[in-house]
Amino acid sequence: MARSGAASRPPSSLLVATAALALAASVVGAADAEERDGVAPTLLISFDGFRASYLDAQPESALPNLNALWREGVRASLYPRFVSKTFPNHYSLVTGLDEEHHGIVANHMWDPVMKAEFTMRSKGTEWWNEGEPIWVTASRADVRTKTYFWPGDEVVINNRRPDVFFPYDSKTTFEERVDVVATWMRDANAKIDSNTRRPSPSFMALYFEEPDHSGHAHGPYSAQVKAAVRRVDEALGRLRDAVGDGAWNNTNVVVVADHGMAPLSPTRVVNLGDDACGLNFTSLFVTGSWITAHLWRRSGPAEQTPADDGMTLDEARAMARAVTACHPNVTAWAREDVPRRLRYSDNARIGPVVVAADVGYVMCGYASFDAKVRQNLNLDESSDLATARASDAANWALRHVADAGCAPACAGGDAGTDGVGKESDDSMYADECGGSHGYDNAAPEMRAVFLARGPLFRSDGARLVGELGYESSEVEALVGDDAATSVGSVHAGTTRDAERWQARTLAFDNTVVHSVVAAGLGLDLDPASVMPDGAPPPRVDGHLDEELANLLFRDGVGVRSGPSGDGARGALTPDDDDDGGG
Repeated sequence: MARSGAASRPPSSLLVATAALALAASVVGAADAEERDGVAPTLLISFDGFRASYLDAQPESALPNLNALWREGVRASLYPRFVSKTFPNHYSLVTGLDEEHHGIVANHMWDPVMKAEFTMRSKGTEWWNEGEPIWVTASRADVRTKTYFWPGDEVVINNRRPDVFFPYDSKTTFEERVDVVATWMRDANAKIDSNTRRPSPSFMALYFEEPDHSGHAHGPYSAQVKAAVRRVDEALGRLRDAVGDGAWNNTNVVVVADHGMAPLSPTRVVNLGDDACGLNFTSLFVTGSWITAHLWRRSGPAEQTPADDGMTLDEARAMARAVTACHPNVTAWAREDVPRRLRYSDNARIGPVVVAADVGYVMCGYASFDAKVRQNLNLDESSDLATARASDAANWALRHVADAGCAPACAGGDAGTDGVGKESDDSMYADECGGSHGYDNAAPEMRAVFLARGPLFRSDGARLVGELGYESSEVEALVGDDAATSVGSVHAGTTRDAERWQARTLAFDNTVVHSVVAAGLGLDLDPASVMPDGAPPPRVDGHLDEELANLLFRDGVGVRSGPSGDGARGALTPDDDDDGGG
């Protein structure tokens, strides 16, 4: 495979491990793991949209591979960054930075300096170089890096990319991805360091778009989401079988997600273009999403000036007050007034006005394409929606109008059994119509899964419960039968049970995952240190402090990832829980 370039897929016959690879992988067996410092080949897996509660919403027997990874390692959950969207949070996971610091502040954003729009297809270095992803830092330490479909991995950062990467292609099957990564893991474990007599560290990453896709289409409590979770469980099992016990036991495997998922309903829609909100979208340019939107002034024709940054702070505050007052389920701030706990104000790509919907709500432009809209756009009564869009292509409200399907539409077909032989317990969510994310990162529905096992991590199958960051807090590590509801209980493997555990399971900021992975690779992130390339390590927001390290790692493994900080705290802390001004 070519270095620093897109790779071609090897034939599936490479799944068969040779005797030589098996012998090399067994040089360091599971029995030796207790004596290690945890440095080993490290694999980071993302299951997009895997809400923390999903693992408890089905019986353990329905998800044997995810539960086996937990029961051989440790389990917690993650607070995403605000906004809790895919690209911003995947970049936070691998840079250790909040969105305001790494610059990917939305899936769709505007840069007022470059006067350009970012979409999920944007690959220019100028969009991504405010943060340094872990594969770049590892490469600076001469650690091999390989990624399969991670947002940002195709981009040149500091003149580096992963040694091997694949341009995203949704048509690539889960099986194809797993088979390639299995060869990486076996290869990594075959490279024995002559000094340590164990595999040299290497970084690998793997991305799956489920259960996010099913969550959007059918909602987080649907039978389809349960089926999608079983599908990624099967992919994980295929990976473990293909790798073999020797290489699997000698690899740090970290399973994460970028965000959770909340149910939507056609009864929870805010139409910002209608009274009482009445925003004039012909003079606004909107970026972001229908969950969290950025409002920019638009002073000229759409095709000439999509946006400008001429809105003053006083104007932004006045608009924010008006939007907040117009509906009880939206909140707006001037960029400078976004509550500090959200860590979402210190970047010019954040709009002058930020509008956020309450959990479960979405924002549309207009309830319908009616005469009032036509009049605002100077169109006659015969003009249709397509004509309006063509005449004002940058008008967000015309792409988000109920007539065009902005409001959630019930797809149906979610009732009945959940696919594991028992009736679904989710009738209380009968009005849900799909799902979404992007909401306040403190919302329980936005919490994401965290599982880890391998030489770095504790191996007693602990579920961490409690909260970090409070003087009176107490965190416990529940193991064995205490870590899950009894199989014999009527509530075991149900949504009600999952939400009960969701509230108890420890959550920490997802920026800390970067430092956890760095520890597995033996990278020193102390700002006072110097890396092998002669430069200091990158700055991070999510420092791994001693308390959390002691909870996650096996006995005797210390913190090598920088100074103690507040990155391991929950999203809400006593000092940060302010409401902002304006």
